[in-house]
This record gives sequence, structure tokens and C-alpha cells, in this order.
Amino acid sequence: MKKVLLAFAFLLVAQIGSAQANSEFKKDVLKYIELSGVAATYEKLVDQFSQSIPAEKQAEFKKEIKTSINGLVDKTADLYMKELSHEDIKAAIKFYESPSGKKISALTQSDSFMEKAQSLGQEWGMSVQGIMMKYMQ
Repeated sequence: MKKVLLAFAFLLVAQIGSAQANSEFKKDVLKYIELSGVAATYEKLVDQFSQSIPAEKQAEFKKEIKTSINGLVDKTADLYMKELSHEDIKAAIKFYESPSGKKISALTQSDSFMEKAQSLGQEWGMSVQGIMMKYMQ
């Protein structure tokens, strides 16, 4: 009986330690998502989406969509945790806290950069349509 209790206690301590490590990992992933601009991109989408909503309903819409985005950020963090190690995330955070990382993050979050990137994407999409049409005939 003593051995069973000892084994159970050992498993419980291991489980608690693992949960704490996972908690720190998730915290770091969420920090990375913030520093890298992923979260800001989601926020910009809220602004774009809300333009299609009547003015009198925008506040309620934004509140609901931000709740949805919080869920998306959480799922994005879980995805990063499955694909990357905690050490990978720590290295990425270190980069985004450096002067170069801050500069890149600010650039990719700027409206002018996003507009230019969107324009490039649309241009590329149109060229792909031409290629697809060539092979679909």
C-alpha cells in the first residue's frame, strides 16, 4: 500500500511540474504572438470587418469579435506549442525584443506596408489565375 501511495504521490508531483512548465511555455508563446505582430494583425482585421457593420452595431460587434479573436489567439498559441519547442519560442522572443526585431515588427504592422503586401498578393493572385486558365483548357 505504501508503494502505491508513493507512486501516486510521485505521479501527482510530476503532473504538477509538467503543468507549470506548460503554463510558462504558453505564456511565452502568447508573448511571442504579441511581439511578432500576429495579435495586431488580428486586431486590424476587426477594424476591417467592422466597416461592413452599421455604425450603431459596431461596438457590440467589436466586443463579440474580440472574444472570438481571443479564442483564435489561444488556438494559435496551442498550434505553436505543438510545432515549436519552448527554446524556439524563447529565441524568437529574444529576436523580437532586439532592435532589428522591433523594427521588423513595427514595419509589418504598419498600414502602408500591409497595403503594399496586400497589393502584391492581389497582383500575384491575378497572375496565378492566368496560369491556371492556361492549364484548365
